[in-house]
Amino acid sequence: MMTLFFFVHCYSLAQKASPKLLTRIYLEEYDYTFRLDGKCIATLSDEISNDRKLKINIFNCKGQLDLECYIKDTILIEKGSYINSLTLLKKYTYFHRFVPKPFPGHNEYTIGVYSYYQPLRNGVWYFYQSKKLYMKKEYNKGILIDSIMVK
Repeated sequence: MMTLFFFVHCYSLAQKASPKLLTRIYLEEYDYTFRLDGKCIATLSDEISNDRKLKINIFNCKGQLDLECYIKDTILIEKGSYINSLTLLKKYTYFHRFVPKPFPGHNEYTIGVYSYYQPLRNGVWYFYQSKKLYMKKEYNKGILIDSIMVK
């Protein structure tokens, strides 16, 4: 029992000392999550599928960012901005854990709480097709306000 208390206490102290190390941001429109490794102001570039790539300029740990989505690494298909998540969100998640001897090959699942920020689209978003602007969408705190086709 004392060992468990010590572990929980040390884990709690580690979280208080470096909360930014645990920051996750989830972008619902892309079903994409990334972690901020201690830097809340950063630039990130990552492939999210075989042909799609995101370039993200992050301004803080709660999700304020600018985003550009590309296909084939160079063709811009959409860009816009996000504002901060309204709060830190949490959900249950299941972790798969391998159990060593005396039960080799035995697998076990455990449950935990997953914390993340989910920023909201805001302002005008631009959508491109064949390298030409074809649509603008305006968002207000994640709510689509207007959508305009461009000729």
